[in-house]
Amino acid sequence: MKSTALPVAVFFAWCAVSCGTSPKPQQNAPDPLPVTVGFPTRVQQPKSVTVSGTVVSPDNPVNVAFTVGGRVARVGPRIGDAVRRGEVLAVLETTEYTLALDAAVAQVAAARVTVSRAEDELRRAQQLLDTRSLPPNDFEKIRAAAAASRESLAQALASEGLARKRLDDTTLHSPLDGYVAARTIEPGNVAGPGIPAFQIIRLDPVEVSVGVPESDVHLVGVGSSAEVTVPALPGESFAGAVRLVNVAADPATRTYMTRIQVRNPRRLLRIGMVASATIRGKGMDDVLTIPAEALVRDPQGATSVFVYFPEQNRVHTRLVEVGPPRGTQVEVVNGLTASDRIVIAGQERLRDGMVVTATPSSPDPPEAQQ
Repeated sequence: MKSTALPVAVFFAWCAVSCGTSPKPQQNAPDPLPVTVGFPTRVQQPKSVTVSGTVVSPDNPVNVAFTVGGRVARVGPRIGDAVRRGEVLAVLETTEYTLALDAAVAQVAAARVTVSRAEDELRRAQQLLDTRSLPPNDFEKIRAAAAASRESLAQALASEGLARKRLDDTTLHSPLDGYVAARTIEPGNVAGPGIPAFQIIRLDPVEVSVGVPESDVHLVGVGSSAEVTVPALPGESFAGAVRLVNVAADPATRTYMTRIQVRNPRRLLRIGMVASATIRGKGMDDVLTIPAEALVRDPQGATSVFVYFPEQNRVHTRLVEVGPPRGTQVEVVNGLTASDRIVIAGQERLRDGMVVTATPSSPDPPEAQQ
């Protein structure tokens, strides 16, 4: 009988090799995500300077004080209230000043009587002098007395005017339209002359005080238009114009103080708010822009876009530095060229290195289309 050991061994060896080399089932690759790609756009835009600053009053805050002293009888507006030019702010007790005016009026009346009598005597003396019935020396004495009486009347009238003014000065009026920023008196207090009782500021217009760097000051001039935004008022922007560019730089910052006047009819801008201003400069810039919706931000807040590589059918993240908005577009300062294809729609689910199906928004870069 023939041995069967060798065929059996060969059979098991074949099974082991066959089982060990059988291919594993392949996993299905994820479907490519559909996206729309396009090119950055080169546009000519006016040069601009973006700076930060603070909202300030167009005038220095106006400190309003009594010119006479006395006890405060009445106080009108409170801090934050709007006031009109000429509006009564506060009133002092007037008894002392009323009595002083009454005394001055009485002195004027007495002086008028004295002048009247002196003028009558002078007329009679003139007649006697003309008939040689009065010595010239006596006439000169009478004329000097009449002149002295007229001088006394003038002094009495000046005293009356001063007393009347002091009485009027017991009422404090606002010198301008504005708002009460500070109030330091209350009824019953004693107000001293020259001591500020109110501080009044204007809110329309206001000004934004910014520092323009030395490298950019040549772009800015009086009358340059500006757009102002305030972090405290999201979604709001305010048009303004440069009113002043200082002729000397701040020695510490090497910036030139610039004042931008801004209309503020709704009183949304308040003194002391931090503001950002984009001033339109002289000349034009050739800038690269992309749609604002093409931008994405990572968890750290860095700004990037997805760049499409057609030879790989893949997208990769690229960090970009952006400048100010240009309508619906955003200026790209660094990170892209005009020939880069970027994802402008469908980037919500993208990740770095993903395979995509790209639909172009335009077939060629902007340079090739021109």
